[in-house]
Amino acid sequence: MTDAESSSKLFETVPLSDFPFTPKGEIKCLRSDATVKEAVTFLHNEGILSAPVYDVSKPDTAPWKEKFLAILDVRNLVVFMLDSLQKDSAIAEVDESAGDTAEQVTFDLLPSEFAQQTVSKLTEEEQGWMPFLPIEETSSLLDAVILLGTYRLKRLPVVTGPEASEVKNIISQSGLIKVIDEEIKEFPLASKSLAELGMVGKVDVHCVKTSDAVEKAFELMREHQVSAIPVVGEDGDLVGNISAGHAYYVIVSTNMARLLQMTCTKFLASIASGDARADIRNTAITCKADDSLKNIVSRLASARIHRIYLVDDERRPLRVISLCDILSKFAVEPENGCCLL
Repeated sequence: MTDAESSSKLFETVPLSDFPFTPKGEIKCLRSDATVKEAVTFLHNEGILSAPVYDVSKPDTAPWKEKFLAILDVRNLVVFMLDSLQKDSAIAEVDESAGDTAEQVTFDLLPSEFAQQTVSKLTEEEQGWMPFLPIEETSSLLDAVILLGTYRLKRLPVVTGPEASEVKNIISQSGLIKVIDEEIKEFPLASKSLAELGMVGKVDVHCVKTSDAVEKAFELMREHQVSAIPVVGEDGDLVGNISAGHAYYVIVSTNMARLLQMTCTKFLASIASGDARADIRNTAITCKADDSLKNIVSRLASARIHRIYLVDDERRPLRVISLCDILSKFAVEPENGCCLL
């Protein structure tokens, strides 16, 4: 039996009803009539990257198929944000008198067409939304590992059955990594290095330079459907990280266009000076080929981040190792597949 098969056997014995609840003990959902500003502020304040959107026109007792529209993810907001800048009505409201640094930008939003759109309107008009695909709580943890790792789903809502109206839990990639970290001694493959697991070698890493405009980082996220872009110096060394979560600072700004034209260096320095929580998002955590999977899992779990950069001796990024990549090493898909409702 391979290490992955051994891990799969262990996951298969754990029902999702035993999975730890979300950190704050309640499921955070967004109203369909919430504005974009309200949505991005909600996600930022709660420290989460996505949330189910429920239709306020449906009764609380409606089945989940009728009640939930989609899952709003910060990557969706990046796409909407960039599209909004192509509209005259959004650009017309840019406050040209605002300063060049985020400290000088007032975070009390002035009205703009984009920021005041409702979430439900965006779900009707835009593509690329994360569908609301729940899993039944009687399913096993193996199903969750396969769906979030191999199939690269971001979030799994957990419900009691096909007619359920409430979400019992939400399982995320980072939540699974935390559970694996707590039980890491149970997984033999955790002692293996990235090189031994075949997780090394150079692949294309989409980067921005410190002198590039922040907008380029968000454009790369949209183009390549990723949630973060590494920031490198002029010599290609890794110095920082711009993630989809940074979209919050742009969307709530009174001067969205000007903020997007900041250099990456100035943008990261500015938001870090105004928000202590921004620091971890700015930081690019790195690893080497001889690091063990146990070490990588521990660092990702403690930092609550979604990626680590494999670098060479000059800190030049060789590849991105995501939570999906790690989760996929811990399980083998059963022949009968996984159990989405």
